[in-house]
Amino acid sequence: MSIEFLIVVFVMSIIALSFVGYPLLKSRPQQSRGFINLPALFVIAAIVLVVAIYTIVGRPDVRETSHSPTSGSMPDSGNMQSSAASSDSKADSVGSLVGGLEERLLLDPSNGKDWLLLAKSYDHLGRSADAVDAYQKAANLGVTESVLEQKLSAPNYQSSGDLPAQIRGNVSLSADAMSIVQATDTVFVIAREVGASPMPLAVVRRAAGELPIDFVLSDKDSMVGGRGISSAEKVIVEAKVSESGDALSTKAGLVARSEEFKPNDAPQILLVLTPQQALGAD
Repeated sequence: MSIEFLIVVFVMSIIALSFVGYPLLKSRPQQSRGFINLPALFVIAAIVLVVAIYTIVGRPDVRETSHSPTSGSMPDSGNMQSSAASSDSKADSVGSLVGGLEERLLLDPSNGKDWLLLAKSYDHLGRSADAVDAYQKAANLGVTESVLEQKLSAPNYQSSGDLPAQIRGNVSLSADAMSIVQATDTVFVIAREVGASPMPLAVVRRAAGELPIDFVLSDKDSMVGGRGISSAEKVIVEAKVSESGDALSTKAGLVARSEEFKPNDAPQILLVLTPQQALGAD
């Protein structure tokens, strides 16, 4: 409440009293003209006072707005808190989705659609390495998405030190092999280091009923911890069919092998399984 405002109210009250009081005094008999009708003036003064008080305190919202030094210049804190709460809620929602997917995939790691959804969730959360890993598992199960794959494969998506070497390719059957391979057979895609231990560097296992198969091999598919395809000078990739599900057995000599190559310069591998490509003992 400003002192200027109080002065204005006081002056207006005096003026109002003079306008109302003067006719009353003039209308009284001469002998009592020197006396003021105190009850009437009291009522008038009370009315003026009530109006003044209402003007001052009757609109507290207007008074606070007009005297607030920051009104109109600062954002509403309630809106800011609401926006922050909304952002936190979205982040918590994605985090809950990731937790649920991770638990579900522990029970059923063969669900390619869930791996793809997990890759998208990791990407949304900025967990780039985990996004690449989850997408590789989805691709190994035959579930891919071109837009996401292009994003995850971009050179600047991760630093080169974090991005593992990847070997991508396709396994298919020749016309002669189609009559031999059954849907219940198992297809193994194996990466081995050239001139080293025959122990596989990475293995992907799929059902023959899914052929033709797109595959991705990386350090995440390593058979031995700390020894993945990135550690090898040169590798070779082979695909084979097993009737028993044992990687050591081969059905009808159905084996296809790639040329030697460096893991970091891996070409797109195309392997076609035909009976004539049997290569002896494995």
